[in-house]
Amino acid sequence: MKLVKQAGTLVLASSLLLTAAPAVWANEVSVDSKTIAVPAYPGVVDNKMLDAKITKEQAIERAKAYITLPEGFTFQSISLNAYYGMNGRNTPTWNINYVKKVKDQTYGYLNVSINGLDGTLTAYSMNDSDPDHKPAYPPKVDFAAAKDVASAFIAKVNPDKQKELLYDDSEEKAFRTPLNGNYQYNIRFDRSVDGVPFSANGISVGVNGDGQVTNYNYNWSDDVTFQANTGPITKEKAAQLFHDKADLSLLYQIPYGTKGKKLPIISYMMGAFSLNALTGEVWNPVPHTEDSKPLTDKPLAERPSAALNLTKEEAVKKVITVFNLSSDYKLQEATYNEGTNPETGETNSNWNLSWNTVSEKDPTGKIAGSGVWANVNSKTGEITNFNSYVPYSPDNNKDIEGKVSLEDAVAKSVDFVKAQIPSYTDQLVLSQPSARITRKSS
Repeated sequence: MKLVKQAGTLVLASSLLLTAAPAVWANEVSVDSKTIAVPAYPGVVDNKMLDAKITKEQAIERAKAYITLPEGFTFQSISLNAYYGMNGRNTPTWNINYVKKVKDQTYGYLNVSINGLDGTLTAYSMNDSDPDHKPAYPPKVDFAAAKDVASAFIAKVNPDKQKELLYDDSEEKAFRTPLNGNYQYNIRFDRSVDGVPFSANGISVGVNGDGQVTNYNYNWSDDVTFQANTGPITKEKAAQLFHDKADLSLLYQIPYGTKGKKLPIISYMMGAFSLNALTGEVWNPVPHTEDSKPLTDKPLAERPSAALNLTKEEAVKKVITVFNLSSDYKLQEATYNEGTNPETGETNSNWNLSWNTVSEKDPTGKIAGSGVWANVNSKTGEITNFNSYVPYSPDNNKDIEGKVSLEDAVAKSVDFVKAQIPSYTDQLVLSQPSARITRKSS
């Protein structure tokens, strides 16, 4: 097995050297994990908001039926907005806001969201910061009682869906005794399809230490098509297949949260993957770099000396030249930062630069438009970050015919990296992207 020191991922927009923090393969495979159904979503229906069937007055009445308004809260506003759901529909939603005020001082907010098509409660949140209210400690309700409160609330506001829910105990398993009374229990129920949880749909309820429901979120799509759960392989067979099909590779990584000096350690990485429970086949394996080779066996150049001390003008010229910025871009900001890296003790110094496009209507480039940001190491002259941004406008909301193939894009990216950071090419492995076409709806 060849060990590759993976210093980064190659992307055309940046010459940053990046590292990834991988998961580590455990010695034993747990077969008690939940099975998650993977549905086939229908296509986008349209991008227009459907007309609300629930009137403003009906929405307010529904809110009053669902929520017992705490003392001191009064109506503030109501608005009709579009909620973009996972089924591709822009669902009309009534958002009703209440506020708690004493004289001119605001002490709390309460928000209720009502589905404009069927009147369902989709979201609720309440925050009461009245200083006269002192949470009790220990909390008046424990986790088990909070779970009962959440279940009772769901039975009140959405009884038809309650029988299709499965309790997710992950939060309860990680629970630790709270250190004060100002605590919220997060209770989660996943959608159940023939006893198999589908976590993309479900209901979340927040209950505070006093036993009050402070948050509620309902996310559900009735248009999802689920694969039939008929004759899945056994858990024992699945565990064996996970062992057999695990794709391991070596890499260096700096463990997350390391104290003091952070040194790379050699680690095994396993690409995350799922198994088709009916066939045992791998679904969406993550590519790894075990058999990949660095761009070159040896660096194409020696490391640049850290003695340039670039001026602002030199840093600006460097970016303009490398990325061929047009004269439409006007420099907006140039700041210099110097400091000591606490992990390595090295002194870092960078120029942070930004440009905006100019036009006849905006000759100074002050109005938000297309922009460019770049960072330049003032000692070595290396461009460590580059980003360009094109804002949304009706002119670019059109289908675009791609003129550059994936192969050409990869080749251009590799050539760019070789030209700009030649001293790292023996440490860089190409993470091969997949072709993807994105269409915009008009």
